[in-house]
Amino acid sequence: MPESEHPNISNLTKNTMLLKKVLDISLLGLQIVNENGIIIYVNESFEKIHNLKAENVIGKHVTEVIENTRMHIVAQTGIAEKDEVQFIHGHEYVVSRIPIIIENNECIGVVGIIRFEYTSQLKSLTKKVENLERELEIVSNKNQINADTNYIVSDIVAVAQSSRRAKEVALRAA
Repeated sequence: MPESEHPNISNLTKNTMLLKKVLDISLLGLQIVNENGIIIYVNESFEKIHNLKAENVIGKHVTEVIENTRMHIVAQTGIAEKDEVQFIHGHEYVVSRIPIIIENNECIGVVGIIRFEYTSQLKSLTKKVENLERELEIVSNKNQINADTNYIVSDIVAVAQSSRRAKEVALRAA
């Protein structure tokens, strides 16, 4: 629908709504804190994982909300922490904490993302890798057998008259 049909919704508002929706559906457990470690945004997935509502956590220091967090430390140091294991409510998750750095090397916040639940998804990924390794080994062994196999014309047993003629033609052609 053209914007003229929605005069109360500006392009900025629509873009903000679109961005929020993308963040809600595409990233597992997204959280953003400012340079002081104050939570400024969490997505729907974060709310579900932590059984929290955004309105109850936004504006609070991250250490008041998340156990074992290091978001505030990354905000202070500006050093990213990628794919680290973190225990949250007794579950292992793989998380990344990425500082938001502006032109003058100033850290103005941190994006925290739960990449996946460690135990369940890692087991699934491990199984997939093991299956792929087995398939690769089978293919590799087949190729190795074929590569090492050498036959000569005398190995061909030709009993039928037509087979003997084909063998003679092959020898002449060679």
